[in-house]
Amino acid sequence: MDKLVLQVQATNYTDTKDVKSLISTLNKSSDLLSKNQGSLDDFINTLAPATHTIGCIYALAAKLSGSIQDKPKFISQVRNVIYQGNINQIRQVPYKFSLICRKFAEILASDTPLAAVRPLREAIIKLKPSSHFLTPLHADFFQCCLLSHNYNAALPILSEEIYEIPNPDEYKDLRPSDLLRFFYYGGMLHLGLKNYHLALEFFKSAFTVPALILSLIMVESYKKYILTCLIAVGSVPNPPKYTSQLILRQLKVYCQPYLDLSTAYSTHSLDEMNKVLAQHHDVFTKDTNFGLVSQVLTSLRSRNIQRMTDTFLTLSTADIANNVQLQGSKQAEKEIMKMIEGGQIVAKINQKDGMVKFEEKEEGWESEGRVRDMDGRIERAMGLAAKMRMRDEDIGSSQEYLSKVVGSGGGKWGGGGGEMDDFDIGGGMRDRERGGGYGRFGGGGSKHRKGGGGGFMAGF
Repeated sequence: MDKLVLQVQATNYTDTKDVKSLISTLNKSSDLLSKNQGSLDDFINTLAPATHTIGCIYALAAKLSGSIQDKPKFISQVRNVIYQGNINQIRQVPYKFSLICRKFAEILASDTPLAAVRPLREAIIKLKPSSHFLTPLHADFFQCCLLSHNYNAALPILSEEIYEIPNPDEYKDLRPSDLLRFFYYGGMLHLGLKNYHLALEFFKSAFTVPALILSLIMVESYKKYILTCLIAVGSVPNPPKYTSQLILRQLKVYCQPYLDLSTAYSTHSLDEMNKVLAQHHDVFTKDTNFGLVSQVLTSLRSRNIQRMTDTFLTLSTADIANNVQLQGSKQAEKEIMKMIEGGQIVAKINQKDGMVKFEEKEEGWESEGRVRDMDGRIERAMGLAAKMRMRDEDIGSSQEYLSKVVGSGGGKWGGGGGEMDDFDIGGGMRDRERGGGYGRFGGGGSKHRKGGGGGFMAGF
């Protein structure tokens, strides 16, 4: 151990060869570090996190091979590495760094998830080589933001466009479930922020990824997608053509109550909606989706009022209350005022006779702000399209891709590996029973089978 400490301290971290030599030595000494659990704290105390970041990370990773006795000390040590650690050294050992950060998140998420939010955000910033890069920590960070109800803290990371998946050889702990959890939790955060259209994109991405095996995360995402579509759009559009038909058929089986709700919504009948709510009340409650379902019912009332503006120029609040099943004129007036403030309708209420006068809503596309917003969206779409073309060309011309196309395929992300078996609907997903994770879709601890059926993600 003393020789190892001396090598860590003597390493010239500006010399690439010296750093690689140290990493090689530490990899070979993994068993030594793991067997000396009692000496790891002394090992760490002799090092400076800012200077000897790699050594600290390896010592903390060695603690994971046993049971962490002093969790507060481990949390403090990981936090010091995150905040003080050298960014270049962290990126030299991304796998080990993400391992200790995920354990850090797992411990804090069960009791004090808020304490994990800022450190995890800093860890992601230091770990990722670009803002478009997905790390194994993204999903854990989002989950802690959700558990602590600190949605705004996720915005800097949530608003970044992710289209780069890291090399599995360098990030060995990145699993297909991490990508699904990233989309699912991202959608949940956008729901909490009332960004319904962005939430739709995240949920849609979760159940449309190339897959041969249905995941529980995909099922939950599809349920949320249906409910969010009804709230934001008023209907559920057909899934994209690239969606796996096999997955789609299975999703419809597991999400039938939600499809029934969508069918009832399309009739614009509150009576039909209430029938479906009564029929599937237990399902919606068990899925913890009843709050969203209630919002769906509220949105139908609002849309029914909006539809009245196409038919009537004036209407009494009593008639509106009767048509949309509100409890009297006062409640109808409150609902209309809320819709006026939200920009859903343009109307005036005569307080004397209780009559509502509907007016045509101006689109306002000629305003400078709208034009600037549209220009920004077009520029963003063109920039993303150019990046995707470049990425496509890079993949198409890479030796690795060509060899896999010509050969038999397989590997971690597709072909022959059943990486998502722990989340397979058929086998049932029970994180806590498997001894891993820390939430419904917890990311830590579960062992994924390397062999077996069809690969989860053929496209990655």
